[in-house]
Amino acid sequence: MRVTQSLISVTFLVAESCFAFSSQAKGFGTTKRTASYTVTEDALTNFLKFKKANIQNVDIGIDSNGQRGLFAAKSFGKSDALICKIPSDIALALLDPQKVASSDEDNVAEYGLSFYRQYYTKSDEWWKDYLQSLPSRVIESSTTPNLWSDSEIDLLEFPRLVKQAKKRRDQIEELARREIIPLDDLKLATWLVTSRAFLIPIADDNQETAYDDRGQVITKAATRVLPVMVPFIDIANHSSKPNAKLTLLDPEKDEAFFCLTSTRPIPKGTEITIGYGSGVASSVELLLNYGFVAPGNQLDRFMLKKGGDDCLANPSDWTTSLEDDRTMLKLLNENSEERNDVLRQILSFRIQLKESYSIEE
Repeated sequence: MRVTQSLISVTFLVAESCFAFSSQAKGFGTTKRTASYTVTEDALTNFLKFKKANIQNVDIGIDSNGQRGLFAAKSFGKSDALICKIPSDIALALLDPQKVASSDEDNVAEYGLSFYRQYYTKSDEWWKDYLQSLPSRVIESSTTPNLWSDSEIDLLEFPRLVKQAKKRRDQIEELARREIIPLDDLKLATWLVTSRAFLIPIADDNQETAYDDRGQVITKAATRVLPVMVPFIDIANHSSKPNAKLTLLDPEKDEAFFCLTSTRPIPKGTEITIGYGSGVASSVELLLNYGFVAPGNQLDRFMLKKGGDDCLANPSDWTTSLEDDRTMLKLLNENSEERNDVLRQILSFRIQLKESYSIEE
């Protein structure tokens, strides 16, 4: 007999007040209607224009489902078209580029600590409008598993995600104790940077590419990643088939820019989307770092096929069937009085992975 009652009987409570900084985020500002979405004009766009950002061809908008994102204010008729560009001096580097270690990528709590100390607790007016545009508390519908209880994490069942979520939670708690800062503040800071920061590869100056006597590469120069929060561009939503990508313009110059460029033609009014993370993220990475599951993610099939000790190789390895989970999610969605976003995330993850087993080669 399959264990279904454990999912139904667990109570999922995420307290809204647990993850708040003292300052409150501002709203989206005044709005104007277009045919397909609501355009928002706020302090952030004024700040960006004042800092010479090129954003006139993009709107910050809210679609019919209430989802905030970036929308094309004009048509982009080709690939590699410049959509917008943000000066690098208004991006927030979360670590000193000279001190980035390859091991830092595995401990995002350090990114959260850096963000909290460098920006959020300082009175510097430079980033004020950007910081006030960020959520002042964790959004319930996109919490990441490291913010959940042990029993909630365990219901994910997938060993790789369970292990990584608990490891990240423990890292945040240990860092908060060691640095003597409020745990809830570090939780929020880490959630903000993992869901918004871009990981920019940089060369390791201490290691050069080695060649043999025929000019063939023996060892490549090591690269490290620099976590950077880029105002405006970090509003772009994820798609498994994105129409834009992040690029760096003139990275070696003092006046460098972070840009969005098109990957295919984009009609006016279309939402501009990017691929989160490496652009090839499975549901494990998307839920762990961004708090959502993308239906139909093709990367899950390859992840399951590759397998490993921390992977469930067969549908029978789960405690519930695909139909069990679909039924529970349907019942949850039909109950308008039951707002249980964590359970929805858990069931959506389980359903997505179980559906991936049956995709034909």
